Amino acid sequence: MSHPFRKQRRAKRQERTEPRDERRLSDGDKDWETPCVNCGQVPTVHPTGLCGPCCFGSADTVGGNW
Repeated sequence: MSHPFRKQRRAKRQERTEPRDERRLSDGDKDWETPCVNCGQVPTVHPTGLCGPCCFGSADTVGGNW
């Protein structure tokens, strides 16, 4: 008889060890998959986790200029 949580532990272990299929972003690139931690908008500035207006200020990003 196996332990009831053995499958869950094994699945978590595999999640940690399997390489993620993520693309490499350079600093300052737009990340369309991660929402802003402040307001929830996308895209965000990699690696800050903030959208353009939250990162640079709304006056500097008028018209998508970022």
